[in-house]
Amino acid sequence: MTKNMIFTPPAHPWPSDCDHDAIVLIGRMQPGMHLGHQELLERGLERAENVVVALGSCFRARSPKQPLRAVEREASIRSCLTDEQNRRVKFVYIRDYYDDQRWCAAVREGVQSVTGKNAKIGLIGHEKDRSSYYLHRFPEWKLFNELCVGGLNGTDVRALWFERDHERGAEAVLRTMLPEGTFDFLMAFKKLPDFESLRKQHYAILRDAEKWKAAPHVPNHSCGDAVAEFRDHVLLIERGGDIGTGTFAWPGGFLEPDETVIECAMRELIEETKLGILPEYLKTFIRDRELFDNPWRSEAGRRMSHAFHFVLDEAFAELSEGEFPFVQGKSDARRALWLPKKKLPSLEEYMFEDHHLIGDRFFHYA
Repeated sequence: MTKNMIFTPPAHPWPSDCDHDAIVLIGRMQPGMHLGHQELLERGLERAENVVVALGSCFRARSPKQPLRAVEREASIRSCLTDEQNRRVKFVYIRDYYDDQRWCAAVREGVQSVTGKNAKIGLIGHEKDRSSYYLHRFPEWKLFNELCVGGLNGTDVRALWFERDHERGAEAVLRTMLPEGTFDFLMAFKKLPDFESLRKQHYAILRDAEKWKAAPHVPNHSCGDAVAEFRDHVLLIERGGDIGTGTFAWPGGFLEPDETVIECAMRELIEETKLGILPEYLKTFIRDRELFDNPWRSEAGRRMSHAFHFVLDEAFAELSEGEFPFVQGKSDARRALWLPKKKLPSLEEYMFEDHHLIGDRFFHYA
């Protein structure tokens, strides 16, 4: 181990067949660690003195697929470990970028922050399906591709956790899938107000998916979003509706059959905020645009968003300093509000789906 290593010296010899300083385990582990994760972690500890758990999808708003904050996941995982294991396990938090190059760089940087530059790193995981492609994005780390443990996955854990009609039976099954610490944490979380909101959103997504079951192919929905800027402030809405309730978002919605994506973004902006401007005039203030089409960006299905950046300083130039165009939340927006652009980074954990990254595309703050 090198001098600049942050890890403390090992208290006992490593396994004789391993010469790695640390093993990396990457995963979202939502909602918490199941027995498969625990087995991978313990196998990692058999191969190196330390394991670095790189928690994925961090710094996001709560949602049915991402119900727990990173600090909550770490706490629940640590509750499943012995004191000696806790000493040897480190955590780094990784956000989603929907950009492999940025994401891999963030993982490497996070791991290096706790191992030092010259550590010999291994990577442990289970290649279950296409979503496991990331295991091959780190060729410099030896890959330990492990067998699946019990066929467990987070999707089934979340479905049982949210189960409403047969709650007691679902909890009994969960006990067989989770370490005691994870189970106790999830049962305690059920008593919090956030849980019922997440459960309602879970069932709303299931109802929406049911509508499309008879479709001959997976539906691909197009949306338009409007990123409106005025004097270093941006226009956000607080979402109502069944999905993403209470999160902040850029005004936007589904493309209608008889409109272009630009028309969609402008219509949604005016409908949801009551911004007083004619579409024909609004269109002249488009400064940039981007397509957001990552297949996993929305929990509610395949949704592609065409985002447009509007700079409205000239459109409302008659307003005095400190005045802003009148806005009011309408349609499925609880409210609409102007916020200083500099506050956007602090709203990351309160933004709907990938809307934090939509803002970052135009304002470069993440």
